Amino acid sequence: MRPWQLLGQIVVTACIDKYYQAHQELQRVENLRDLFRQARDMDDVAIRPLDAIDRFLRDTTLSNTDLDTLSKKPQIPIITVHQAKGSEFDYVFLAGMQEGTFPGYQAEKSGRLDEEARLFYVAITRARKQLFLSWTQQQYGHYRHMSRFLRLIPREYTSNV
Repeated sequence: MRPWQLLGQIVVTACIDKYYQAHQELQRVENLRDLFRQARDMDDVAIRPLDAIDRFLRDTTLSNTDLDTLSKKPQIPIITVHQAKGSEFDYVFLAGMQEGTFPGYQAEKSGRLDEEARLFYVAITRARKQLFLSWTQQQYGHYRHMSRFLRLIPREYTSNV
C-alpha cells in the first residue's frame, strides 16, 4: 500500500473519522484530511511502497537529533510541545492558547489538567530570548476564552501586541 492508502485504511478501520464526527470535533476531521492529502501529495510512485511509507514518516516527524540540527540552522521549525522537550530556541511562538485547545477539551473532561499544566511549563521555558503567545477569540463561530494557563503569568512579564 502507498502511504496515503495505508493512512486512509487506518482511519476507516479504526473509525477515527466517525468518532470525531460523532463528537463534533470537526477540526480533527479536517486535520486527518490534511494529513491524508499531504501523504498523497508527497508520495513518489517511483519508489517501493514500504520505502515511501518510511520517507513519509521521516518527513512528518522530528526526532531530538533533528531538532538539534534545526536549532543550529537559520530555519523555523514547527514542532509540538512534546517534541520541544529538552530543546531551547531564541524565539518561541505558541499559537492556539485558548480554552478547549490548550488545555484541550479531553484533558479537562478526563481530569488531566496537571499534565496540561506541565506541558505548558515545558512550552514556555523553551524560549531563550522571547516568547510569543496567541489565542483566538472566535473559533468556528463560537467565542473562546484565553487559556487559564495564560492568566497564571504575572502581568509585569507580559505585553499585549
